[in-house]
Amino acid sequence: DTLSSSWTFTKSIQVLLVLIEKSDVGPNIIEYIFMKYLLLIYEEVYHPSQALISINAQRENNYLQTLKTFNLLLDTLEPYFIWDLLMKTFEMILYQQQDEKLITAGCTIEQICGIIDMLLDIFLSELTTDTQVENLSEMLYRLINIMNNSIEKLTSNQIGLCIVLLTKIFKNIIPIDKKHHLSIFRSSMDNSHKISDNDIEDENEQIIDIDNEYSTDIYNRLLRTDSIGKLQDPNVRIEQENLNDIERLLCQMVRKIEKQMYNLTNPLSEKKQTRLSTSKTKIDSINHIENAINLYKNFFYRFILIYIIDSKQISINDKFQSIYSIIQTKTNDNLSIIFNRYQQLNEFHLKLTDKVNQYQTIFEDCCKLFIEFYCFPRQFSNHNQSILSKGQTDFDDWFMDLFIISLCKSDNFSIQTVAISVLIELFGYTLSSYSLNLEISNNFSLMPFLTQEQTLLFINGTDFFQYIIAYVWECLGDKYDREYIFRSSHILCILHSMLPNNLCEDLIYNQLLLTNMKQS
Repeated sequence: DTLSSSWTFTKSIQVLLVLIEKSDVGPNIIEYIFMKYLLLIYEEVYHPSQALISINAQRENNYLQTLKTFNLLLDTLEPYFIWDLLMKTFEMILYQQQDEKLITAGCTIEQICGIIDMLLDIFLSELTTDTQVENLSEMLYRLINIMNNSIEKLTSNQIGLCIVLLTKIFKNIIPIDKKHHLSIFRSSMDNSHKISDNDIEDENEQIIDIDNEYSTDIYNRLLRTDSIGKLQDPNVRIEQENLNDIERLLCQMVRKIEKQMYNLTNPLSEKKQTRLSTSKTKIDSINHIENAINLYKNFFYRFILIYIIDSKQISINDKFQSIYSIIQTKTNDNLSIIFNRYQQLNEFHLKLTDKVNQYQTIFEDCCKLFIEFYCFPRQFSNHNQSILSKGQTDFDDWFMDLFIISLCKSDNFSIQTVAISVLIELFGYTLSSYSLNLEISNNFSLMPFLTQEQTLLFINGTDFFQYIIAYVWECLGDKYDREYIFRSSHILCILHSMLPNNLCEDLIYNQLLLTNMKQS
């Protein structure tokens, strides 16, 4: 039955291809039925083929044939039309709207996210960087805008799926240089890697060559090696498996050739471009990315306020000001005194939401994406100039959220250490950016959300890091479990590499000296 339905579905796609070619039919039916086709491909072909570890050759061949025909259908449509339709459908499902011209095919938010992920895998292996930037930059903005406006309508699972999609979209808009990339639990940007003008000029000319994950898996399995690098002795089962892998790989190669032939012999896409596409410029794409990043900062702040911090009990601004007034008084106290003060003062205690554990992983993913956006080179504009000119103590809402979580003791040590790690990362990146004073093109520069003055204020003008060091040092004690010790030692390591004047080492040395004197 599965093979029969797959064959029927393949034939129905071929019929749709013929109808779309007809100028008096295609434009009038495509929006009515395209989502239904997308859902069927995702549920009946793509998702099963990804979920199954092993699959018989006949069914695999059937899946490949259906996907090949589906790709021919995608080739007749502009990518922008497809992404626009998906975003409209996403909004309609979320807001439970009805539109006689757009049939959602009974999709859920989770299925829409899965379809978008599927289409990203299909498109990104074949489109040029220019096409990716033009279409995906607007999609990035629209998805963040929907999330920002409807954050309380989305479930934890839906927010998590959206964050994963945003990360995937952004990394395919902006090629990530791994040498320059910062990890959420590491702060290590050095002067050895610099971005040249040639890197930026070539960015929009290169074609992203992303190997299909399935093809990569085939290559890995074809080249089975043992620990000394020699091919393993094949047995009958492995030999047959490899033959099946070779067959699938050849099918993929044939499909690519057929697509190229189809594009050469079918000029109908020119008509579709006139009907479905919208002219986009590089400036528009850059503006979409800028606006998306600004929207995400607001989403990030609201996500923490709604799902992490129990904001019904406190005023975020008042708590920030009360803690800041304490730490801005510089002292020479040892770690024991600082930790005792930390334990005793109510200002350093924080109540999180009852469902915080449900959002813990999502919070980490949100932080990772926030750092990606933070490290993105910004375009000079009036808005960004205002960032540079803002006051030393004019802190954004998202910063106050992270500040409070990192300094206050709560019932979730993992979330607290993630917040600490993020702030360390941001401070370290900010200092590196300004020390490099790097303009990567005529209109772009490394322009962090925090200013150099704000960063130096926290390092040199407050006891912020002294409180962090005192807390994580205490967590290395015998009464804490392995997770506390692991996370605390890691934070101390990155503070050791980032803070000037041996601050971390001196505090720990003096504390050890004091402990030794008491024991003597």
